Amino acid sequence: MNLPINKQTIYGEDNRRDLYLVNDAVIQRNASCVAAIVNVLPSEDVISLANGDLWINNSKGILEGDPQFEISSAIRYDLDNDVTAVLRPWNQARKLAESEPFYHQFVFTLGSGTGFLVAPDVIATAAHCLYDPAKDTREENFTYERVIFGFQMRHDDPTSALQNWQVYRIRRVFARKFYDEFGTNRAIAQLDRPVSRQWVAPIRHQGKVSDSQPIHVIGHPSGLPLKYADGASVQQNTNPLFFFANTDTYQGNSGSPIFNSQTHVVEGILSVGDPDFDEESGQSNRNPDWYGKEVATRAIALAPALMENSWSGFKPIPGLMGTENSDGDVAVVHLTPDGRPALIVAFIQKSAGQNRIYYQVGYGLDEQGNSQRWSEFLSIPGRFSASLQGLGIAVADLNRNGRPDLVVFYIVKNAKGNQGHYRIGRDLDAAGNVTGGWTRPQAMPGRLGVSTQGAGIAIADLSGKGQVDLISFYVDAPQGENRGFYRVGRNLNPDGIALAGWSEAVRVPGWFGEKTQGAGVAVTQMPGNSRPDLIIFHIDNPRGANGNRAYYRIGRTLDAAGNVTDGWSEVRQLPGEWGFENQGGGITVAHLGRHLGERSHPHPHLITFNIFNPPGGNYGRYRVGWLLP
Repeated sequence: MNLPINKQTIYGEDNRRDLYLVNDAVIQRNASCVAAIVNVLPSEDVISLANGDLWINNSKGILEGDPQFEISSAIRYDLDNDVTAVLRPWNQARKLAESEPFYHQFVFTLGSGTGFLVAPDVIATAAHCLYDPAKDTREENFTYERVIFGFQMRHDDPTSALQNWQVYRIRRVFARKFYDEFGTNRAIAQLDRPVSRQWVAPIRHQGKVSDSQPIHVIGHPSGLPLKYADGASVQQNTNPLFFFANTDTYQGNSGSPIFNSQTHVVEGILSVGDPDFDEESGQSNRNPDWYGKEVATRAIALAPALMENSWSGFKPIPGLMGTENSDGDVAVVHLTPDGRPALIVAFIQKSAGQNRIYYQVGYGLDEQGNSQRWSEFLSIPGRFSASLQGLGIAVADLNRNGRPDLVVFYIVKNAKGNQGHYRIGRDLDAAGNVTGGWTRPQAMPGRLGVSTQGAGIAIADLSGKGQVDLISFYVDAPQGENRGFYRVGRNLNPDGIALAGWSEAVRVPGWFGEKTQGAGVAVTQMPGNSRPDLIIFHIDNPRGANGNRAYYRIGRTLDAAGNVTDGWSEVRQLPGEWGFENQGGGITVAHLGRHLGERSHPHPHLITFNIFNPPGGNYGRYRVGWLLP
């Protein structure tokens, strides 16, 4: 396939606009994930002359073209690690008709493309926007490239100063496809640190964008400050790996995200198109609206590699949890004022007469989720039935005395229908011990099916009024396909009584398999969103498969009653080997790295927990990954 490389053009009316002219909060949020990919030079090779011009020494061959040249009316930005980015007026960077929009704006002189955040420390882009793909992908090969967020016009100012928080280095590149035989052109690059202030773009994980779907693009045409262009649509949509569109884009837009204008999910990565300019007149080339020849690699191509590289390996938890368990769960709690959270894992240990429930604390999680040390197993008091079938834990300060309380939920098998119970251990000390005693067990009203294969709980303030709501989730295993349900206990008081009652069971749509070996639930509010989302996790033990598999899905935008109002994501498979047999699992949300202060980031991590059941004794494992929107 012969595709024009790194060129784009205008279709019909020119719809490009500066962001300060766009009065749409969702578009502004979309734009915050977009960055310029810029070539830089060693600062010693950018010499400021007395007349205000810059003398560029290109003897290292970082740039194509002359080994030395002079740039007039330029602005230099000296960045970290003694490198410099250079801006100059667009009308001096190339032959340009005065009628062209943005004629007087500044552009990055030393070549640029566009990328966008797909995880807090990962950008996606077109492969040709990064270092020569014939070379390897080690960090040193990206010494003279920078990723810069927030380069955009502020009202009618010609430019604004760059700050260090906006500038990132490339650590490594993976999942690169550079104009292969199918015409795909995309890459994923990990940055040197998480981006602390920007939104992470959701990408399509399955399926295909609709024919003629309205779309918009945000990027850096010709290295200009960030531009938004709407009024476009999907034009040709038959190829499984890319589609054509009529976006108003230029060289430099390569790597830009193409958003679905209804869902605001990224559908494609702009890669190639028709030539930008008539070289004699300096005017933009224009085509009719229906003549859409901009090529976009489908964003779904990023999903497997993005998921694979967003998760840690399995982290073992010390100590054997017995030889038979019937479920487990995980929660995060702040026990000390140093900003480092602790991890609590809990499990049901099966025995002949009655089951026992234990928990264990991992102290001082760092920004990768590693624990400094682990406690011994701590017993939860009480007489528990020998037929427990589900367990959940969550942490909240229910009596508002400044110390966290541990909520423990468990499901008892009953011939007339399983029943949920929960109790509260008050006032955890710095070691995670319950110091204020335990409440009496509370029974959840109603029945929870006849056979439970996993459960979990989460705590949230769904009303936004400072009250505590308890969300319980369980997997019911009738004949045939398993089914997931959740219920909400509204406005818990310090004794665990739901003052506003319990909701009816709400079914979670979609697939859970026929044999579930662990499940959990978490609630979090993503940066940029005004309402929390619901995360549902389960471990499947499929027939004839080579090992268990784990999945999660997101119920978007919970209302005050706990209803999902913006639909559900696809079911996403987690990477890695989950073993052949598990006996419990769970999920929680953590904001790791807050002890780093200004270097922390608001984007949440997910932490999964599973109880592996090999010969010789069960043990727990957990892993950490970014919650992808």
